[in-house]
Amino acid sequence: MSLYEYRHTASPQEAADWTPRAQLMTDLRAVGGRAYPRISGLFREKSWLFFEILLPFLSTSAFVFVYRALEAPPEYIGFVVLGGAMTAFWLNVIWMMAQQLWWEKSQGNLELYFAAPMNIMAVLFGMAVGGFVMSSTRAGAVLVIATALYGVTFAIDQWLLLGAVFVLTMAALYGLGMVLASLFLMWGREAWHLTQ
Repeated sequence: MSLYEYRHTASPQEAADWTPRAQLMTDLRAVGGRAYPRISGLFREKSWLFFEILLPFLSTSAFVFVYRALEAPPEYIGFVVLGGAMTAFWLNVIWMMAQQLWWEKSQGNLELYFAAPMNIMAVLFGMAVGGFVMSSTRAGAVLVIATALYGVTFAIDQWLLLGAVFVLTMAALYGLGMVLASLFLMWGREAWHLTQ
């Protein structure tokens, strides 16, 4: 490639003469790089794991006791347990996905993301993958402990359909998180007020 051709290329990828495979591998490394801190953070700080499970379990337990005091049907207790488990995913989307780029901007790291030769969607997808794994442990623990402690039973006839609905719901939820990350980046400080 001549110097003239190098100066008049349309993108950094073309200037580097990247193949589609090289671009894909770089984006996959970006996904892994953004997912790694969320997954390894589960085991690095043991107190976080304790509080990530105990506090949501306490709020779920409070609602269980409220429903029992109201003499609600037992099916409602199951909805409370499921809701308590699924809240983990929503909180992860709001706190760990939506505000992440705004936090990176306020710390001065966002410029590094845009300067790196990777797609920003790979960064957001990596945050979604890592957040999903992190939230799954929390949701699973709340679901198992609350189900065993409060005697909740679930009657599932179609496991495949349940899995498909769960995967589609999580894809939509974390897709919303990726959209909110971009919006919160534009909103700036108002993003903090919105999450509060």
